[in-house]
Amino acid sequence: MKEETPDLSIVIPTWNNKSVLGQCLESILDCRPGISLQFIVVDNGSEDQTAEFMRQEHPQALTLRNSKNLGFSRACNQGIGMAEGRYVLLLNNDTLVQPGTLERLVKFMDAHPDVGIAAPRLFYPDGSLQMSVCLEYTNLKYAFFGGQQLPFPLSRVMRPMVLPREEYDRDREVAWAAGACMIVRKEALANVGLLDENIFMYYEDMEWCYRFRQKGFKVFFVADTGVVHLRHHSSREHLQEVFRQTYLSKKYFVQKHRSNVTAALYSLLTLVGSLIKLPFHSARLLLRDKRDRADIRYRIASHWEVVKTILFHSPGRRVHPAE
Repeated sequence: MKEETPDLSIVIPTWNNKSVLGQCLESILDCRPGISLQFIVVDNGSEDQTAEFMRQEHPQALTLRNSKNLGFSRACNQGIGMAEGRYVLLLNNDTLVQPGTLERLVKFMDAHPDVGIAAPRLFYPDGSLQMSVCLEYTNLKYAFFGGQQLPFPLSRVMRPMVLPREEYDRDREVAWAAGACMIVRKEALANVGLLDENIFMYYEDMEWCYRFRQKGFKVFFVADTGVVHLRHHSSREHLQEVFRQTYLSKKYFVQKHRSNVTAALYSLLTLVGSLIKLPFHSARLLLRDKRDRADIRYRIASHWEVVKTILFHSPGRRVHPAE
C-alpha cells in the first residue's frame, strides 16, 4: 500500500553544526505539528560526525552526506530532489521553530494557490525582530547607500530595501524574504527551476524569489508565525568569507538579471560607498561607548573586505568558504 504524500518536506542543509542541528530538529518535534512531515538533512562535508549523530538520534530523517562543502544552494537542491511532500520547507540548521508555525504556513499556501514562496517572522534569541523581508532587489542605489538604513534626507524620499520594523504586523506581498525559513510550492519548481548553484551562499533566496515572481507567482510574508534564528553559527568563524560571498552574490544577481555593464557600475558604486564609509565608521569608533563598538567594528570589517574583494578578487573565480 502506497504511503500518503507528506504535507511538508523539511530540507535542512548543515555544515559542522551538529549540536545546533539537534536543537533545530527537537524544536520541530516538540511542536507536535498536526501535519505530516518528511525530514531531509544534507550534510555538506561536516567533520563533526553529523551523519553518525543523525543515524543515532534521528533515524527517521533522510540524511545525505556530501564528501565536501558543495554550498548552500546545491545542498538545498539535493534535498529538494529527495522531497516527497506537497510543499518544501527550506530551513537553516540554526533555527528553532515555534509552535503552530508549520501548520500556519501550510494552511496559508493551501489558501493562496498563486503564492509560490512564503516566509514567517524571524526572531533573534532575545526575542527581538530580525528584519528579514525586503521590498526591492539589490540595485545601483543600494550599492552605494546600503539597503537598511538610508541617511537623512534620503530616508524621506527613497524607501529602504528592507521592510521597516513597524510594518511586520500583517501578511503582505513582498519582493523577497530571507531563506532561513521559507515554504515553497513544489509544483511550481517545474516552471521556475531550483536554486541557482552559481551562488555558493547568501542572496540565493533573493535570486530565487525574483524568478518566482518573474514566472507569475507571488512571494508573501506571513506575520503570525515565528522562527528563532540563532544566525551565523556555521559562518561566524569565517566572517571574511561571509562579507566576500555577500558582495559576490549580489553582483552576480545584477549581472544575471541586468547586464555586464550594470554589474560593473554596481561594483564601482559599492567600492566608492565603502571607501566613504570606512573613515566615517572609524571616526564613530572613537566617539561611541563600548556597547556600540562591536557593531561598528563589524561594519568596518565588512566594508574593508568588500574593498579588497573588488580590487583584488579575480572575476573568473568564486571563493568558497570551505577552501
